[in-house]
Amino acid sequence: MRTTTVIAGEEIRSAVRLRTQRRENNRALCTGMYAQLLSMSALELLSVASTGAYFSALLTAVPLALLYFLSSLCAKRRAYAMPRALEAVFALLFFSDMAVCMLSLTELVCAYVLPGTPRLAVALASAGLTGIFLTGRRRGGARRCAACLTGFFLTALIVCLWYALPEGEAGHLFPLLGYGGGQILRGGVYMLGGVWSAGALPFFAEGKKTPEMKKERPYLLPLLTLLLFALLMFLYAFLLPSPLLPGKWGFVLQLQLIMEMSPSILSWSLMLISRMLLFLSAFAAAGDSACECLHRALKKRSAPILPLMLVSALVVLIPLHSLRPVLRLALPLRYLLCLFSVTLALFVRKKEISA
Repeated sequence: MRTTTVIAGEEIRSAVRLRTQRRENNRALCTGMYAQLLSMSALELLSVASTGAYFSALLTAVPLALLYFLSSLCAKRRAYAMPRALEAVFALLFFSDMAVCMLSLTELVCAYVLPGTPRLAVALASAGLTGIFLTGRRRGGARRCAACLTGFFLTALIVCLWYALPEGEAGHLFPLLGYGGGQILRGGVYMLGGVWSAGALPFFAEGKKTPEMKKERPYLLPLLTLLLFALLMFLYAFLLPSPLLPGKWGFVLQLQLIMEMSPSILSWSLMLISRMLLFLSAFAAAGDSACECLHRALKKRSAPILPLMLVSALVVLIPLHSLRPVLRLALPLRYLLCLFSVTLALFVRKKEISA
């Protein structure tokens, strides 16, 4: 009798590396999506929908699935190679993610860690150090780091909720629909700008299927990310009096609502660290993706990441009260821009797109 052992050849090892890279890209993009949803909820959603914010978040599930489906069809048709015009659009959208993440990170640091420090100094220091660290061959580690930190983000949230949930009261959920169906729908339309990265995910997370690997389902993680965000909005309504949710007392305080409802200093500190790491890792991953799209669109060997990060940090020069109306208008348009670009790339011939 004789037994045989299958030796992993180069083809199998290559397939394993490709699958690992796809999973890292998938988790990094979803980390960026969660950071965008969190920032946009602080800017507008809670003020608009109040206790019905989680309904608004759930309304974006169907548009998210539609965008992912169209993008997946486009990716398969073009053998997972983005046209140059679509690369340029994605680079612009990733740059907008960088600006929003840097704005959120700067607000947190200046409010809780380094009060009194100029916002521009904090932003330039964060962007400069991140850009220097990601220069050269280490740039690919941004998305890997964001993927690895996912477990820490979830753990910090669970620990904070462990201490906070006993303080909740079901009576805070009334009225269940917040300000009514119209405001919930308005909040859902606004939050569409936070799920645009579902259109980029098939190009970064999918690829040629190999017979050795079991079938993957990369579309599940974006939906789970959206459900996690909707759960967080539901817990806001459960743990805080409803008059606090639509309060207009500052971007930072709205971002830290979940900290205010926790009686434990340990969980509060853990959540603050988690939020800062979330925005920083999402900022680095978005910069990595933006540079990758940019150098393909420009047909160059590589696009330097440091200047891109420093430029995105200049958004903090604009006072938040002046920037807020612009963000309210511009951020939701990202979904429409991504949907239009993906649809155009799907139905227009390859030669026409290249031209």
